Amino acid sequence: MEIIKKVLFLAIGIVVGIFMVYSLEKRRYTLVPTTQKNLSKISKHDIAFYLFSDSLKQRVLNGCDAKTYRKLKILSYDEHFTLHANDMLYYEMLMAEKYKNSSACYNVYETMIGPCVPEDTLVDYHDFDIDEFRRIGLYYLKLGEQLGDYNCAYTIYELLYYHKIDSAGWKPVSYYEKRADKLLAERW
Repeated sequence: MEIIKKVLFLAIGIVVGIFMVYSLEKRRYTLVPTTQKNLSKISKHDIAFYLFSDSLKQRVLNGCDAKTYRKLKILSYDEHFTLHANDMLYYEMLMAEKYKNSSACYNVYETMIGPCVPEDTLVDYHDFDIDEFRRIGLYYLKLGEQLGDYNCAYTIYELLYYHKIDSAGWKPVSYYEKRADKLLAERW
């Protein structure tokens, strides 16, 4: 009887183990190893993926390539990839400042202001200066509106309309409403 219990327990363990292996979501990309010992654990797919992402980064750094920037931005949304939205801030600022990419201006605003909400653990933990983040984010929002980005113009309109920012230093609310409508009409 004891042997049957052990065999039954072992069989149930194997079935549960197989079920767990096939039912859990697999991680598509591994972390880049730091030692030669772990180097053999990287698949050819992972190597190709990291080479692709590195080439995208280099192309963004070396020239004004909006398509490449968008591909890199899409990669940053992949939860299995190590380049996250906050890591994209450098590339967003580069595209906004150096290459005057209006959508990158809005992305900088999202990255800077997005985590800055009251009682956000990330902001509290790192002791960020939320006012400085707001100032930088609003600068890029204004730059994006001047470059002709609909999202920037509409966001400024909403912020002013709902009195979330002080109207000093900004044009009237009606200007941003008309500007956003005009940019939306041009887009379509």
